[in-house]
Formats: sequence, structure tokens, C-alpha cells
Amino acid sequence: MKEIKSECGENKKRSYDPPAIMIWGGISMRGETPLYLGSGSVNSAKYVSILNECLLPTMEALYLDGFTLQQDNARPHTAKDTKEWMVEQGFGL
Repeated sequence: MKEIKSECGENKKRSYDPPAIMIWGGISMRGETPLYLGSGSVNSAKYVSILNECLLPTMEALYLDGFTLQQDNARPHTAKDTKEWMVEQGFGL
């Protein structure tokens, strides 16, 4: 069992893990991408799929002159397959 803190600060025991959800979105001065709502963990293949589905169409429409993608060092962002996809799309690493 995992201990969690309630809003009142008291510890409570939880006998289950809540379902994992993932929300991805991109924002810029010219607009935002659609939100991606998913469940479970994200690996490189799922991350690249999200970028293809949500990022590229929006950013290509908003930034005809190109754009810079900024991300953190989460494992799906730094995976070999993701880096290869980035190079194929013309992103600098």
C-alpha cells in the first residue's frame, strides 16, 4: 500500500494505483496545438506519433518560416528513435 497525504496533511493508505493519464500540448506566441489525451506510459514511438499528429500540422501552419521545438530531457524525448525522427524532420539537436 502507498501512503498519500490528504489536503489536511494526514496520511492515508491507498491499496491501488490510479490509472496513468498523459496530457500533451504545445503553446507558442502564435497559437497552440491540439491537446493529446492518452493513458499509460509514453515511449519513443508514442511520443513521435504525438508529434506527428499534434505538433507538426499546427506548427507548420502557424510558422511558415520555421519554428524551434523546446523540450526537456524525458526519456522519450532523448531516445535514439526520437532523435532520428528529429533529424529526419529537420530539427537541430
